Amino acid sequence: ATLRRDGSSKFSEEHRYGYFPAVSAGWRISQESFLKNVKWINDLKIRGGWGIMGNQGNPGAANAYNTYGSSIGQSYYPIGGGNTIVPGFFQQQIGNPDAKWEKDINSNIGFDATLFGNMISITADYYRKDIKDLLFNPEVLGTQGNGTVPYVNIAQMRTDGLDVAVTGNFKANNDLAFNTTLSVTTYNNKISKVSNSSTYFYSDISRRFDVNMVRNEIGHPIGQFYGYKVAGFWNSQSEIDVANAKVVTATGDPNAVYQNDTKPGRFRYVDVNGDGVINDADRTFIGDPNPDFTAGLNLGVTYKGFDFNMLLYGSFGNQIWNNVKYWRDFYSSFETAKSYTALYDSWTPTNHNAKAPIQELDASTSSGSTPNSYFVENGSYLRARNAQIGYTFGNLKKAGIQKLRVYVSATNLFTITGYKGTDPELNGGVLNFGIDEGTYASPRTFLVGLNVSL
Repeated sequence: ATLRRDGSSKFSEEHRYGYFPAVSAGWRISQESFLKNVKWINDLKIRGGWGIMGNQGNPGAANAYNTYGSSIGQSYYPIGGGNTIVPGFFQQQIGNPDAKWEKDINSNIGFDATLFGNMISITADYYRKDIKDLLFNPEVLGTQGNGTVPYVNIAQMRTDGLDVAVTGNFKANNDLAFNTTLSVTTYNNKISKVSNSSTYFYSDISRRFDVNMVRNEIGHPIGQFYGYKVAGFWNSQSEIDVANAKVVTATGDPNAVYQNDTKPGRFRYVDVNGDGVINDADRTFIGDPNPDFTAGLNLGVTYKGFDFNMLLYGSFGNQIWNNVKYWRDFYSSFETAKSYTALYDSWTPTNHNAKAPIQELDASTSSGSTPNSYFVENGSYLRARNAQIGYTFGNLKKAGIQKLRVYVSATNLFTITGYKGTDPELNGGVLNFGIDEGTYASPRTFLVGLNVSL
């Protein structure tokens, strides 16, 4: 058991220090008398742990305080005389003296087992992580001024799952042996509370759209994508007229329309709430960057002087927001560097089964200026992260060499994925992950090496 007391000047004096305990325990059950005669169990241990970790997050040193600066661009007064102005003071930072430590409460229970003459090893855990007082700097009204928004304790969320690793070591004979490790981690995440009696908050930035596309809501995973569901394209003006006529009849408003900014070739959105009209109430969750599970497989084989190993890793069940499409699939966003899809498979009067909408100068909420499911893609992948094959020569003592091994290795040998972007393996923070703004592809490298021991 341990107890930490940490302090940080990022917080006000009232909340500067936090206490973070931890405890763990284990029982090597294989040493008990009732298992001593079980020959196929070499070792078996049951264990568990619980602890709290403190997280300062990303607040600056002045997060707790209102700070002010001087700049003519932000504030000035015509009191210098001679038609001159002098700089005034403006608020640089909005202070939050109530911010406190973010607490990560971690618990796990599991077992370690070695079986069948150390041939099989298993490690399994159920883990749970509760984050309380999540630190985040939310958007605020423009009337707050230009001061930097402080970090506040905005939410609570829970993550749990299973983490299992199985290792096998098999020896066929004196020349041939195999070893393999399969690891699988499941992942389940839910937001359980949002502060200030709200049910959600937006994170990330709007990324040139008219609204934000990442929404964090109670009962949903963190970082989900939010927007309109695309049902297809409007293929003719008569199709639009029929939809508008139904709305006019239902509302009695001669100016009512089914969906704003409609035009043949633009997106047709799903009426999620079934009220017969497309509006902000039809925005919904359209993708989840959190994987259902991740997995890794390490394969190893030795045969006489040869050795081979390969590491495979994959993420499954997650989606990616391909924001590169904003630039490459819509002419109104960026007039050059169009994608193959935009050039050869966009909507035309003779190509209604296109993948991309009509190419046009005008941006609209019915094309690429508002978040919708067109940008969401399957982000699952399986990647060969590295592989190596080598050969160790036999006795070379006559040449003064104790050991000589030559090998060839490769990284990023192949990737199996349905994602159309450059690389499905993306980095990002806890509140803005799974968003592809354009990144360099992981390089594929080859290396030839020689190990010599004299």
